[in-house]
Amino acid sequence: MPSLDIDIGGRNYKIACEEGQEKHLETLARGIDGHVKALKAKFGEIGDTRLTIMAALVVSDQLSDMRGRVSQLEAELSALRMRLDNELAAARGREESAVEAVTLTAERVERLAASLGFHTN
Repeated sequence: MPSLDIDIGGRNYKIACEEGQEKHLETLARGIDGHVKALKAKFGEIGDTRLTIMAALVVSDQLSDMRGRVSQLEAELSALRMRLDNELAAARGREESAVEAVTLTAERVERLAASLGFHTN
């Protein structure tokens, strides 16, 4: 199992990760480090633990917002799928009605032609 040296808030940490996840872990660490640096710039030196907890809370808040947005988008997608299904059912109904109307009209034309002495076969 590979391990990486990552830097967060000026401190180095050795972190193990799954094979092939190294770049992803580095990206995540850069994101956390960015939050810690932003908080340090805003609040000053308030301790590594406090800065790390605050950064975790910021990330957790962002994750919560994104989960809410995903739920909202899933609900919208579900409503759109239902609407599409209803529209397709209505279109199929209109198609069946049109086919029935054409069939009835063709039968009427054939009967009319037969009554006038025309052979349609």
